[in-house]
Parts: sequence; C-alpha cells; structure tokens
Amino acid sequence: MALFCLVTFTGVSYAWDEGGWDYAKISFLRKTTAPTVNDYNFQVPFLWIDEVTDKAYLLVDNSVSAAVWQEITAAGGSSSFTTVDLTGVPDTNSPYMQAAGAGFGESPLWRTDADTITLRATTGQSAILNLYSDAAEDNSDKWRVKVADGGDVTLETYASGAWVAVGTWSNAGGFTATGTIAGGTLTEGGNAVPNATDKLSFFAATTSEELAGVLSDETGSGGGFVRATSPTIATPTITTSATVPTLYGSSASGGDLTLEGSSHATNGDVLIQPTDGFTAVGPVTPTTTFAVGGGQSVKKTNVADAAYGTSALTTDYIVSWTSLTAARAAVISTEDVESGTATQPRVIVLKDESGNAGTYNVTITLENSGTIDGAASFVINQPYQSVTIYLNGSLGFVY
Repeated sequence: MALFCLVTFTGVSYAWDEGGWDYAKISFLRKTTAPTVNDYNFQVPFLWIDEVTDKAYLLVDNSVSAAVWQEITAAGGSSSFTTVDLTGVPDTNSPYMQAAGAGFGESPLWRTDADTITLRATTGQSAILNLYSDAAEDNSDKWRVKVADGGDVTLETYASGAWVAVGTWSNAGGFTATGTIAGGTLTEGGNAVPNATDKLSFFAATTSEELAGVLSDETGSGGGFVRATSPTIATPTITTSATVPTLYGSSASGGDLTLEGSSHATNGDVLIQPTDGFTAVGPVTPTTTFAVGGGQSVKKTNVADAAYGTSALTTDYIVSWTSLTAARAAVISTEDVESGTATQPRVIVLKDESGNAGTYNVTITLENSGTIDGAASFVINQPYQSVTIYLNGSLGFVY
C-alpha cells in the first residue's frame, strides 16, 4: 500500500492513503525549525512541519540521539523522498501542539479532549516529560517528570550532568524528598512540624515518663541526661543496677552531700530505712538497726549562770550550765515534751558543768505540768551532776 502525503503551509497538514483521510495514520507536529538527530521522542512514522521554511520531514528511525528525518520534496508533480543530513543542526526547537486539531494521533502524546493532554508510555516503560528552560543551554535548565511503571512520580534534575531524583510521590500518598524542604510553616496532620530552631518547649505536653521511654541511654557519658542544677522531682524512686549503689554529692575533693526533707522554709523529715533493714554511718557493717563506725558528735547548749527554757520546740540534746552563782530553773517546753512518743521518746541531758550545783541547785520541771518519775520536779543538787530524761509526749522519766 502506497503512502501519500500532501503538505500545505497555511496552518493545516493532512495525511492519507488509499483508504481515505485519517490523521491517526501519521501523527504530526507544527514547528518553527527543522528537526535534529536529538528529536527522537516520537513514534515512527511522524511528520514534522517547519512553518518558517515551509518544509516537511518524516521520521523513519527514532534511535536515541540518532533520529533519521527525511525531508519530503516534490519533483515534476510527483512525490519523492530525499534523505537530509541533520547531524550538525542545533536542537533549539520549542515544540507546541496545534490548538485546533485533535493532535498527535497514536503518538505517546495526544489530546484526549479539549482540555487534557495525555502522555502514554509503552507497556512496562516509564512515561517521561522533559521540561527545558532557556533553550536548555545549561544543565541546570533541565528538569523532567518521570512516572514509573507502578505509578510512582519522580521529579528529577540534570544539574549535575546526570538525572537525579529530588522528590518522589507514591500512589499511597507519601512523599520522599532527597534534599531539604524549605517552608515558613510545615504541618503534619494539621499540626506544626518542629525545626532545628525550636526548643523542647515545643513538646511542652510531654511527660517525664514519655521522655524516659524514648531515651536510649538515661545515664549517658560526659554530659548525659542532665535535668537541672537543682532539680525538683516529685516522689522519686531512684534505683540502680548495682548491688551496692553509691550516691555522690560531688566529684570535687571535700564535696558534701546534703539531704533535706523539704525545700520549704518549714522543713520536713528525712527517713532512712523507714520500713526495714539496718543503717550504718561510717565504715562499719550494721548488725543492728543503727550502727556508727566512728566517733559521735551531738548538739550541746551552754547556759552561763541563767535559767533555761523557752515555750517553743528546740533541737537541744545536752544542756549544760557552764557557771552558777545562784539557783536556776530549767523548764522543758511543752513542744519538746510532745515531740516524743511512748515508743520513740525525746531524750534530753542536763548537766552541771560548773561544779557549783551543790550550792546553787538547778530545778527541772515540765512546762505542761507533767511529772518526772512521778514527781513535780527533778533537782540537780550535786557538783557535776547530770541527768538524762526521756519524754513520752506528756511525762518525763529519768534513766
């Protein structure tokens, strides 16, 4: 079957055979320049019309970067074909689709309706749309959109001299960026996405338990998980994996460890082994509830030739008269008496350190009018005499 082609240069091109006109037989494109060896992205046969030179070319070989276009010429009223060497012709074309026609017939690119252009690859192949700006003079002017067999869409750049993906969209709705995504505010599920300039206050709703759950190393090394110089931890439970853990107050020479029941002005209690076990102070292994491996120091309140007593809770343990020139009274406050209990009595020691109590007695009473060993008072009346009294909350007893 012979193929005939008639080309006019009034803006319309036609192609037909013995069966009659059918633009799908040969797809066509209207251009302003001649084709080159680099114009290979068309199906064979393909008609190229140069509207500037009023010439037509037929694609007979679409090998990559080696396209063969034959110029259609007429001689003596009959059609003939002449092969034209287009190797040296620069590829500076800016193709466009004619607005009036149905388009490219069965070529990969065609208009499916008045408002839709479709690019369709062959079975199992990717559909690629090249987008070149500035006549593609630089590699950075070259971009392309690639739809893979399976549906993923990739945006690629040729800036490096090779096609490199910068972002891929999947059919599942995911997006993967190769480089950096810049934006004033990025959101995820309607929530702002944090960036490197945000502080941890961005996650202010995170609890310490949630934070501990994502820390891979809660101890760290050097500058590990440091909460604060003076952290406040509500009802903490601190455990270690060591059989005999050690708690240090400082790593400096002579450093101290301070334990207080409260940071409030009114302090609370420090409980050591409140339920069971022995406690030791110093280099000793305890065999009783409390063991001291060394000397002991206790508080001593000195009274110089004066009465002793105050209507308030004290921390006194030893009360000693360093001088006596007259008889003196010692009144143990109600608060001190009530600080003891029947099973945990308060202990106080009173002593004549001056040696003059034989002449100037010290009379001891309880402010709450309670008795001491059943008597209203106890009198220190011997030189250097001392007495140890324990208080059970209401009464005193000598032991």
